[in-house]
Amino acid sequence: MSTQRWLKTSTAVLMVMTASVAGCHSGGGGSRSTVSTSSPTTPVTSQTPLVTGQVVNEVGNGLNGVGELVSSVGTTLTTVPVVGAAGGLVVNTGNAVSSITDGVTNGLGSLGTDKNSLGITVGGVTNGVSDIGKGVSSLGTGVSGLVDQTPISQVPLVGGLVGKVTDTTGGLVYKVGTTVTMLGNTLTTDVTSGQLGKVTGGVNDKVVVPVISLVENVTGKVGTTTGLGAPVDGLLSQVGGVVGGLGGKVADTGKNPVTHLVGGVLGGLGGALDKSGGYLNPASATGTNTGGLGGLLGLGGSGGLLGSLGGYAGSQGAQANTGTSAGTGTTGGLGGLGGLLGGLGNLGKKN
Repeated sequence: MSTQRWLKTSTAVLMVMTASVAGCHSGGGGSRSTVSTSSPTTPVTSQTPLVTGQVVNEVGNGLNGVGELVSSVGTTLTTVPVVGAAGGLVVNTGNAVSSITDGVTNGLGSLGTDKNSLGITVGGVTNGVSDIGKGVSSLGTGVSGLVDQTPISQVPLVGGLVGKVTDTTGGLVYKVGTTVTMLGNTLTTDVTSGQLGKVTGGVNDKVVVPVISLVENVTGKVGTTTGLGAPVDGLLSQVGGVVGGLGGKVADTGKNPVTHLVGGVLGGLGGALDKSGGYLNPASATGTNTGGLGGLLGLGGSGGLLGSLGGYAGSQGAQANTGTSAGTGTTGGLGGLGGLLGGLGNLGKKN
């Protein structure tokens, strides 16, 4: 093949690749909440979280009552003599649970819309560590004054001796709690604005979101192709509505921390069931390619890059072979390459 033909071929291939990549951006059979990708490792978030994020958000909201219930038990416990020394620890343990569930709700629950959803989730855990530290410090304070709440404090010598032991022990426990709180605060700052935040942001942006988005695109394609997506989605929405409605009735009936917790869990479960229908019944999208890596490789309806290159390489091979009596190894290879790439591109087409 002459140098001129090679130049024409290279130019045409470049144009085809550019057009194919542009086609991947123009549309995508996504899910109810989509994440389009300009490359396999550089996600561009949409205004709606991924389906997984929506499900996690509902679960997190449903579990909010757990921490509140634990804290309310601790508040009640603080009024009881002696054992009330541990009341502050129980209260802050409940606060820690709430911090973690908030982190999950606001973090993983925002997958696809926040570039550091993972960092927000980890920040919820580190806030929980701080809360536990506060609880331990509270326990130390309670231990220090434990003897003062008992008749032992009125016994000569014994009261003073035991008081010194509890004071020393309480002081040590308090210092441990303070250290834990400082550790939690430091980690929270680092995970939100420091080096650890850069790490979690990178993992979120280049691993977590692209992988989950790819999985959701596949499940959505299965639901659309089999025709089961809409019926299953409808069924899950109905069941979720029933479960969520039951949760609301439970919460209103008792109007106490326990019924509030049970009602919240049922409400979160109902919401999660409703949102999970999006795995098989993705939101409608324009275009025929699957977007991202699938669209680029031709796993959508139009063949994408592989199909386009296959057609071009095949036509070049045919033209070259037509111009010679027997063809050369290079032109024959182009024809074979065209068949191979075209076949790979057609794998994604519907029959």
